[in-house]
Amino acid sequence: MKDIVELTGEDLGLKTVRGKLLTVKEIAKFLRTSERLVHSHMEDGTFPFRWFLFGERNRAADSADFDDWLKKQ
Repeated sequence: MKDIVELTGEDLGLKTVRGKLLTVKEIAKFLRTSERLVHSHMEDGTFPFRWFLFGERNRAADSADFDDWLKKQ
């Protein structure tokens, strides 16, 4: 079994990230939706908070921004 490593913005040199980085898979699982839907909203600009692209296809969002958005819901 692979060890799960939590990335922070500091790990990637992103100074604007306050929490840990959440993958699309983690966001979709929490929201009980598909990864495809999360990707779609990221691509068309309707994702409710900022996200970061790293690597060729990997996307992640700041857990602090996600928490702030959830509090507003």
